[in-house]
Amino acid sequence: MFIMITILTNCVFMTMSDPPPWSKNVEYTFTGIYTFESMIKILARGFCIDSFTFLRDPWNWLDFSVIVMAYTTEFVDLGNISALRTFRVLRALKTITVIPGLKTIVGALIQSVKKLSDVMILTVFCLSVFALIGLQLFMGNLRHKCVRWPPPFNETIPENIFGMDNDTFVNATLYGNLTGSGNNTFDYDAYMNNEGNFYFLEGALDALLCGNSSDAGKCPEGYECMKAGRNPNYGYTSYDTFSWAFLALFRLMTQDYWENLFQLTLRAAGKTYMIFFVLIIFLGSFYLINLILAVVAMAYAEQNDATALEIQQKEEEYQKLLEQLKKHQEEQAKMLKDRKLSACSATQKKKGDSDQDADSDQDKLKDCNGRVVPKVVLERSATVRERNPSDDQDKVDYNHLAVGPQDGPSLQKRAESVTSIISSTMEELEEAHRKCPPWWYKFAKTFLVWDCCLPWLKLKAFVKLIVLDPFVDLGITICIVLNTLFMAMEHYPMTEEFENVLTVGNLVFTGIFTAEMVLKLIALDPYDYFQQGWNIFDSIIVTLSLVELGLANVQGLSVLRSFRLLRVFKLAKSWPTLNMLIKIIGNSVGALGNLTLVLAIIVFIFAVVGMQLFGKSYKECVCKISADCTLPRWHMHDFFHAFLIVFRILCGEWIETMWDCMEVAGQAMCLLVFMLVMVIGNLVVLNLFLALLLSSFSADSLAASDDDGEMNNLQIAIGRITRGIDFVKKTVLMLLHRQWKEKKDPDEEQEESKTDNYVLNHMDSGQDSKSDFMDGVAGKEHISVDHVDHMNFINNPNLTVQVPIASEESDLYDETSTQSDTEDTKKPLSHGSTSSMGSTVDYKPPVAEVEEVVEEATEGTEPENCFTEACVQRFPFLYVDITTDKGKIWWNLRKTCFKIVEHNWFETFIIFMILLSSGALAFEDIYIEQRKVIRTILEYADKIFSYVFVIEMLLKWVAYGFKVYFTNAWCWLDFLIVDVSIISLTANWLGYSELGAIKSLRTLRALRPLRALSRFEGMRVVVNALLGAIPSIMNVLLVCLIFWLIFSIMGVNLFAGKYYRCINTTTDELFEIEVVNNKSDCLALLDTSQVRWVNVKVNFDNVGLGYLSLLQVATFKGWMDIMYAAVDSREIEEQPLYETNLYMYIYFVIFIIFGAFFTLNLFIGVIIDNFNQQKKKFGGKDIFMTEEQKKYYNAMKKLGSKKPQKPIPRPQMTKVKPKLKFSRLST
Repeated sequence: MFIMITILTNCVFMTMSDPPPWSKNVEYTFTGIYTFESMIKILARGFCIDSFTFLRDPWNWLDFSVIVMAYTTEFVDLGNISALRTFRVLRALKTITVIPGLKTIVGALIQSVKKLSDVMILTVFCLSVFALIGLQLFMGNLRHKCVRWPPPFNETIPENIFGMDNDTFVNATLYGNLTGSGNNTFDYDAYMNNEGNFYFLEGALDALLCGNSSDAGKCPEGYECMKAGRNPNYGYTSYDTFSWAFLALFRLMTQDYWENLFQLTLRAAGKTYMIFFVLIIFLGSFYLINLILAVVAMAYAEQNDATALEIQQKEEEYQKLLEQLKKHQEEQAKMLKDRKLSACSATQKKKGDSDQDADSDQDKLKDCNGRVVPKVVLERSATVRERNPSDDQDKVDYNHLAVGPQDGPSLQKRAESVTSIISSTMEELEEAHRKCPPWWYKFAKTFLVWDCCLPWLKLKAFVKLIVLDPFVDLGITICIVLNTLFMAMEHYPMTEEFENVLTVGNLVFTGIFTAEMVLKLIALDPYDYFQQGWNIFDSIIVTLSLVELGLANVQGLSVLRSFRLLRVFKLAKSWPTLNMLIKIIGNSVGALGNLTLVLAIIVFIFAVVGMQLFGKSYKECVCKISADCTLPRWHMHDFFHAFLIVFRILCGEWIETMWDCMEVAGQAMCLLVFMLVMVIGNLVVLNLFLALLLSSFSADSLAASDDDGEMNNLQIAIGRITRGIDFVKKTVLMLLHRQWKEKKDPDEEQEESKTDNYVLNHMDSGQDSKSDFMDGVAGKEHISVDHVDHMNFINNPNLTVQVPIASEESDLYDETSTQSDTEDTKKPLSHGSTSSMGSTVDYKPPVAEVEEVVEEATEGTEPENCFTEACVQRFPFLYVDITTDKGKIWWNLRKTCFKIVEHNWFETFIIFMILLSSGALAFEDIYIEQRKVIRTILEYADKIFSYVFVIEMLLKWVAYGFKVYFTNAWCWLDFLIVDVSIISLTANWLGYSELGAIKSLRTLRALRPLRALSRFEGMRVVVNALLGAIPSIMNVLLVCLIFWLIFSIMGVNLFAGKYYRCINTTTDELFEIEVVNNKSDCLALLDTSQVRWVNVKVNFDNVGLGYLSLLQVATFKGWMDIMYAAVDSREIEEQPLYETNLYMYIYFVIFIIFGAFFTLNLFIGVIIDNFNQQKKKFGGKDIFMTEEQKKYYNAMKKLGSKKPQKPIPRPQMTKVKPKLKFSRLST
């Protein structure tokens, strides 16, 4: 603990950018403490020779190197002391050796990095290949700029200058300046490097790029595209060398500000090179980056399994140790009993004396055994020592003691002392597994359990009856929802009356929740109340609410109101999905605690390194990156800003801050530090963060809750209300219909009396029931009896059943017999068939054969019915008798259409037409009105495509029937798209094509490519799997909205009305605070200048706008302006001041951790978990297998399981009695 405090104090001193003079003495103190610690370890363990010595532990290498570096920098003059002193920051890593549990997560981190080696090599190789391609394609292109040409003077330019190309002109000026007829000289290099001669877009830092290819960017009039000046972004964005091209491609792969690189390259080289960027994004960003995630997740899973196995082994050792102790204890008890019995038989004493001695001895046995009789509570522990070999030796000693020939009281005392040692050892083990020391339990039972007097107990029972009632929970839940709505209604500007309503509502809800906590404390006692996590949660929130009420007028503590929002999480008690996700979050937080600490250590180390290495450079060379020579928002001059830059790199934005760093502090060190942060922090640690989250998702976590299916109080209350409403409804209906029931038609009653008989005698041969309704009889096909008692069914004398004899009892085994048996089982039962009640065969066909039969049955070779049975019964004219001539013609037509639509060529033709129609839609661009021929061709093509799709739809209607067609979602998609085409054609024919509604409807033709999804099996399976994940995604979306609601209301409390500012409308610049201090000053300037008091477009004035702001922050798109406005904000109606509210950055940092890193990754976890669930539904098969692939897989599986069988010859009948006949049994 002392070393831990020392390390933390040392870390605080390291964060000082300008330490006081006395800090040097403190540094010496820290070095002395670390040296003393290491000397003690060296004296205790030795230095480096034996296996247990100091330097044999790799964690001690870190301590040793820190101490050596401290003395080296102090006593040896090595020049760049500041660079060497940055190694002092490695002392922060000593926390890993001190805090238990951090070594495990660091071990997993190191294993992840080891396993990442192959992926890193693959990534570097791919980036190298792409960098070489970029080097060859774009080398020097980003230096092409629009230069003012010709220069503003004419006499000094040679006559043939316009006939030279750029390179020839440069070569002509290598050894001197061009001279004209006059005495003036023309300095070409100076002219080309003068940025005043370049064309700049308004507000741009770099000159406008251009290119000489046909589709590259062009220059405005008066400017020529020439190679001049340096590359964009301080000269660091280019493809001129392999290293710069590699950096550009790495930036593209990580998608940081990549759209700028994309636009610059396309403007300089041409739009056709867009394909290059698409390829890099798909292969590099979508594939290689996610491959790193997959490897990190796999490495963590393996490390997790190894840790679980180690814990299991220690648990088994602990169990063995307890069993050994119990066995020894039993042996001692048995030995004492045997010794007593032998003593009783050897001596001739009186019976009363013997009984008295036996009783007294028995009492002794009870006394010595009574300490270990209570049930031993076993818990998991990772700190149980391994069992020593001496345990076995103890066992031998006990056995020797039990059978030894020694007599006398000394033996009994020895045995009792050994038993007491065993008992005390077991008690120590039990205490070691308890969460708290024994004195705490004694204190809790004394002071936290309130059982003082009988009236108090009666009051407690009465309060318990009330406060634990389900209706009270329902009321509290409603109050939580209302309280959330009250807080969500805060906005700017608010009227005084509305604000008073919200204030009174807050007081009321605070009183309700405080009363609930007090009543629960009375009903449950503090000891039982604080045993439940939800009650602890409630008590913390109520305490914070009361503190907030007491400090309501204190400036800056209004944010405490936001903690009341945490009550929303109490809804998890009655919302299963939220409860499940909070459990997953809880499990993750437990596992993520150490990882978060490691991440914090890494961020701290790199922030201190950046401050030590680059802090002074930012201050001294600030004019290179800032026009007004003031420090920009992102710098490393102090620890807090360095921390923000490192955190921004973790968010994936690193290239812009790295350009500033390289400009002020040099390229080498900045590249090294930023790449280390990017690779270690972003690609490894954050991916491990996601891997830990994914590991918390499992089938168990998504299935049952801790209540094992019990209804919670809210469900019970709602159930009571529902039953009450149903009872009222039923009573009212009975009263209203009593007269109608009395006048009921007797024919209807007679009809109802026949219902039971009808149900019992109704046979449905098309259904397959798995209920075993007859002992000794089991076949593949059973009668389906719904809502009927099975015993009544069996006792019905009119019913019989046929059972196929198992194939093992057949004389011959072949495919035809099996097929005939299964076909016989499909025949409907008749009243004249015989029952096989006496059969002893219990036939259960193998699963593979059942699957085969089902698959054969599902393979449709003929059209199904056009309409459902209900439609035919409703409209009898829809029934067609195929035995008549007309019916046969209709049936043959349907079979022909069925063969056509099922043919592969037809399907290929339709896919080809879909692709052609989709391609034709791409030609309808803005220039279509100018291209008359193409427009005419497209109109005719659209008609042809529409006719083809209509014919396809009609063929499918005839072939499949309406029943099959309109029960398929993909067919519905085809139907709607074809309808759009028909409506569009009809409107054109009637002359209504220019109507707005028709034009809007025609845009739906863009859905035609979706028809291709239903044609490709693989795409259809993927879409189905994605659609199956939508319910889970919606649940997680609701949970994420609740998370974000908390931060949105917190943002409203912090920033509502504070984003307003006074700007100059001509320059869009802010007025200085000396000129305009508040809204009144701004409005006073309205008459004299162009000013406006405006609000930032995206702000926190209400919860809806807060959601929008948080969405931009979470997606890292346009989030900087929102943060800058928050950091510069002062008070309502006051002009903002640069970074006056600096620590508001922390609000956004916390939200990014919980709102972006965590909740957005929940979507990934839910989708992956859903795919795993889908895979389980398919029996562990790949869910992306198409139907044909599944059939092929099943066929291969069956072929592998089948074995050749030798046929048994039929016995001859010559020597058998005439009355006995062997025949093949069949049904």
